[in-house]
Amino acid sequence: MLSVCPHCSTPLSCHDHRVRYVKLRCGIRVALAVPRGYCAKCQRLHTELPSFVRPYKHYEASVMQDVVDDKSLMTCPADDSTIRRWKA
Repeated sequence: MLSVCPHCSTPLSCHDHRVRYVKLRCGIRVALAVPRGYCAKCQRLHTELPSFVRPYKHYEASVMQDVVDDKSLMTCPADDSTIRRWKA
């Protein structure tokens, strides 16, 4: 769980969990329960994502990085239009 607020450094209290879907390298879509913390000072919720998930993205971080680095286009489960956006 996040220990402090990234905006004001106030300790966070455990709030709940949120379901987050991620597409893995093999193309399988998995559901993750990610914890959320509440900052009483800012009155904001903060979601703690695992290291292999990027905020606002549907694909595993290593898949996206390999595409940007031109390492594995053939094993990427994303559409061609999505790959072009990642490279832009």
